[in-house]
Amino acid sequence: MPNTKWRSIIAECESKDATQLTNSILESCPNVQILATVFDIPETLTCIRELEPNLIFLNVTLRDGSGFDVLDQLVGIEARIVFLAPHEGFAIQALRSRAFDYLTKPISPETMEGCMARLDQLHKEFHPNGLPDDSLKFNYIFLNEIGVRHMVKVEDICHLQGDGNYSTVLLLDGSKFTVSKPLKHFENILPAKLFFRVHQSHLINIKGIESLVNSNSHGIQLKHGRRVPIARRKKEEFFQWLNRV
Repeated sequence: MPNTKWRSIIAECESKDATQLTNSILESCPNVQILATVFDIPETLTCIRELEPNLIFLNVTLRDGSGFDVLDQLVGIEARIVFLAPHEGFAIQALRSRAFDYLTKPISPETMEGCMARLDQLHKEFHPNGLPDDSLKFNYIFLNEIGVRHMVKVEDICHLQGDGNYSTVLLLDGSKFTVSKPLKHFENILPAKLFFRVHQSHLINIKGIESLVNSNSHGIQLKHGRRVPIARRKKEEFFQWLNRV
């Protein structure tokens, strides 16, 4: 049996469709590992962030939105996307969204085998020595302010501050953007290896830490000049995270 090359997740709307797709993959694609099956946008974003798949089977509709909504929140994603749909009506939109393939249901083992053969061939051309280790790294996110959509490098984000349903994203150069998204949204989509929520109102990038303040408040001095507190209940977990990264 070939070594597992593809670490995949399935994002579907219906359990029966997910089961049918799983069976097709297991029957015809021994080099595809299924890490998780999910059904809504938050689950999908969490699995992508935590499991780092390099292949995503993404249905055009999920239980709380569309597969396109997922991609809108993952700019610069390098995982291969295979869209799934009941008909060809979304094909053009899918291909414009950087999808590798677009499969209409029901998806037979033969159809899946053909899709994976094309995908394997593509990667042999671009990665002759195998898949890169960090095959899912998204480098940018979109930040929507009133009338303006900013494309921001993830590595340029120093710290995010939440205020109810709004968040302020502060960059290393001192720039800031206020968007109508709660802090939990960014906690879910930003890579856990880099970002940690140290307080109910603060999410920080490890690359943005200037120093740790040795005081009863256990604050963090950030490179953009601000100091943020570490919640007492987060202190132990935060230092464990620092030691891991």
